[in-house]
Amino acid sequence: MKKIFLVLVIPLCVPGIVFSQTDFVDEDDIPQWAENSVEKVQEAGIMTGFADRTFRPNTVINRAEALVILFRTKGIDYDAGTAQARFKDVSRGEWFEKAVGEATAREWIQGYSDGTFRPGASLTRAEWATILTRAFELEPDRDEIPSFQDVPSKVWFADPVFALHENDLIRYPDSTKFLPEKLVTRSEAAWQVAQILEKPRLMGTSKVNEFSAALKRDARRVALPRGTDFNPNLQGYDIKRQTLNISTEADESAVVLETGNDWKSVGNVRFENLLENTVTVHSTEFRLRFSRTNVGPVRYFEILVTGPGFEQVQQISRTGTAFISGVDQNILPGDEYILRIQMRPIEDSPFYQTAGDGTLSLESLTATTISSWDSNSSLQGKGNYQTTPTEIESRLLTPIRFEP
Repeated sequence: MKKIFLVLVIPLCVPGIVFSQTDFVDEDDIPQWAENSVEKVQEAGIMTGFADRTFRPNTVINRAEALVILFRTKGIDYDAGTAQARFKDVSRGEWFEKAVGEATAREWIQGYSDGTFRPGASLTRAEWATILTRAFELEPDRDEIPSFQDVPSKVWFADPVFALHENDLIRYPDSTKFLPEKLVTRSEAAWQVAQILEKPRLMGTSKVNEFSAALKRDARRVALPRGTDFNPNLQGYDIKRQTLNISTEADESAVVLETGNDWKSVGNVRFENLLENTVTVHSTEFRLRFSRTNVGPVRYFEILVTGPGFEQVQQISRTGTAFISGVDQNILPGDEYILRIQMRPIEDSPFYQTAGDGTLSLESLTATTISSWDSNSSLQGKGNYQTTPTEIESRLLTPIRFEP
């Protein structure tokens, strides 16, 4: 994809014309099937890249970024909205605050039962499908539904998936599966957005889809003032150095859990402190999903999280989360910290007699950075705390196969 675009940016309040070169230094990492789509969404000002001139095609999008992408695609100026984001983890003045408020008012999104929105949490394909169909008001034709092995007709995300299928908004590397728990990458989001831009009916400019010509749009309506995408975990920091880097270490082949099993390893979570200051990891949250609703123990599995100086067991349902608190591990600059994750079916519980496949993923974490650090003292009362900028490279742990 050796192309250079000149994007015309006309500031609303500043006279004059500014040209900027917008090719990506990591263009060789963009999958071939996404190259044209990335060019299209970049040219339209929808996904414009990062300050270090990368596009990061394999980076997963989070909930806040997804909303901004949708508003830009629809050409909606969410900054002009008056709706407020009433979530305890969306502070006034955050770059995504008005997008969250406007999306909530339009009923594109809902928060969690604990009153949070979790802007930095990544999106699964099932969740992204749901938000897309709400934003574009898509309804499936239930008379002709696709036969995905992992999308039961009564599961909560079935209608959104069927609606995307009906509108040709799903790529089919494997036509038999949708992979609802797979995390959505920037290249995948770019592909879907590019398809939408070429469907005037979805864009509200025609009652029928016209596939012969791409929709021409004025990128000035949706381009961010600084010409770069915003990541809530990286905003304002040196991307290459100043982050807490998190990645999962998993096996490709599934681990088999059976009734009566003891603990079995499902992978590790590695924290690498690339900041110049000490980071304290406080808590993590893991999410479990099975392809069927009647798999495993009737009530709970158990998850065991261990690390140097830390061990905690939590119960987790087959469609729920486990919040691991009290990690409180200090990671010095340049150091690493590893949490080992194990699972087992809960003891003395009745079990469903159905086999099924599941995924366990890192849902979220909390960490703080202290601006000054005395290695001979405790953190209490020392230095200035702030939320740690994080870069999550991967979230999925080893796949799980439960056999009754």
